[in-house]
Amino acid sequence: MTEIEDRKPAAGPFARLLGDRVALGFSSVYFGVAALIPPGGAPKWADICILHRMTGLPCPGCGMTRSLGHLLRGDVAHSLTYHPMGVVLAPALLLAVILWIGPERWRSWAVARARPYEKLLAVVIVGGFALFMLYGFVRLFLVYRGEATFPA
Repeated sequence: MTEIEDRKPAAGPFARLLGDRVALGFSSVYFGVAALIPPGGAPKWADICILHRMTGLPCPGCGMTRSLGHLLRGDVAHSLTYHPMGVVLAPALLLAVILWIGPERWRSWAVARARPYEKLLAVVIVGGFALFMLYGFVRLFLVYRGEATFPA
């Protein structure tokens, strides 16, 4: 057993099933909403970001759903204008969901293949999150100063 597995509490069958259903439900709603958003964007009343709704300024995650919506339609250029991290996060989220709800042997296979690259994956994940936040704060600052507009 690895150090991470030693620290992880054992989940009973009910907790595992509930976790699977929550993950499946969340991802289904997210992908469904993204697919249903009109290509021009959702109406203003449908803005789910509290920061954007109250201040007009985008949070680091603003535009991710619209980015995914354009990506699902095959419009990568518009996807990148709403949020460049959408083209990275969408496939990663989809892979995570597939591994989460798929058979245990799929997870075992993926973990076995990823284990030699565990440190590299940690650096990529932390670096990706740092880039996500940096992009979000730079965009927020530029919108605040009037040097950029959002939505893109």
